[in-house]
Amino acid sequence: MKIIVETPNSRNIRISLPLGLILNRLTARIASKTAQKNGETLTYEQAYGFISALKDFKRMNSGWKLIEVDSADGHHVEITL
Repeated sequence: MKIIVETPNSRNIRISLPLGLILNRLTARIASKTAQKNGETLTYEQAYGFISALKDFKRMNSGWKLIEVDSADGHHVEITL
């Protein structure tokens, strides 16, 4: 996963993170517990199923943009798989 933040004053930030570091069983457990604390019904199995599906999607569609935002003041944010 790559996170790119470009600013008008040339202070750009580029972060590359391995998807396995971000999306794993621990993340699924944290997501399900946080959702349950907020009154949502998300089980660990559902969260881990979503994470597994996202990893499979990345294998087939590497470089796919999750988010791309341009602000009025010239900032640009892009998150890609």
